[in-house]
Formats: sequence, C-alpha cells, structure tokens
Amino acid sequence: MTDCSHIAFCIILNGLKISLFECLPILFLEVQHMDTKTLAESYFTAVNKGGWEDFVAEHFDYGMCDSQKIRQGRDVYLQGAGQFYALSQHLEVKKLLVEGREAAALNRYRLQSPHGKELELDVAEFLKFDESDKLIASTIYFDTHRFQEFMQGR
Repeated sequence: MTDCSHIAFCIILNGLKISLFECLPILFLEVQHMDTKTLAESYFTAVNKGGWEDFVAEHFDYGMCDSQKIRQGRDVYLQGAGQFYALSQHLEVKKLLVEGREAAALNRYRLQSPHGKELELDVAEFLKFDESDKLIASTIYFDTHRFQEFMQGR
C-alpha cells in the first residue's frame, strides 16, 4: 500500500472502533521482500504451472551456453525461454544454491519435441533477482548438441 492508503486504511479501521494506536504499526511497515531461495523456487514452480513471465523484469540480461553474447530485454527472454518452456513437460530442481540475490540451480527438464520424441535434459541455470523481487538476469548451460539432435527428431 502507498502511504496515503495506509492512512485511509487506518481511518476506516478507526471508524470500526479500532484505535489509531492499533493502526500505527501499519503506517511504518516496510515492504518485505522474498528471500532469493523462495523467489527461485517460486519461479521454477511457475515454469511448471504457468505464470513464469510475471517474474521477469523489463531490463533483462539473457545468456546462453552457445554464445558469449548477452541478449538484452524482457521480450528477448520471453521469446527464447518461452520456446524452450513450451517443450517442457516437467521441471525438477535437483540442486539450488543461493548467495545474496543470485541463485544457481541444476534442473532436469523432461521435454517433448514437436516430433513427439522425449528427452531428459540437465540444465545449469544462474539467476539474478533485483531488490523488487524481479528476475533481471538468467544464464543457462546445457548440452546443445544433444538438444539439437532431439529437436531434429534423431
């Protein structure tokens, strides 16, 4: 809530015979941020269930194992990750390490190609979140040769 909404909230509560002193703590609440582990777990859960796009910030850096080039922008990430996630039948987090606002995960994706072929693919993912709990960077590493063969139906 904004500062004004805190005050309006307290006035409404005061009208319901709740004292102003009971409302004062609300006026001084700081915005609580999710810890990085919870954010990363929530993001990966959303990859499985939908809504992962809501985590992604406008200003975004996206790196992939096949290139030293860092792609920038939310739309670029939504397109690239979206194409990959569309193949995903299930994501399992095998290991998650957190330091500050960064997380490193070893994930196993169960994928199904447009040809109907299935593949389990281990992916190392490095995520970075900002102070507003938005995902601002992702770099992924996986066996690109195996993935290309899978996509070609081999």
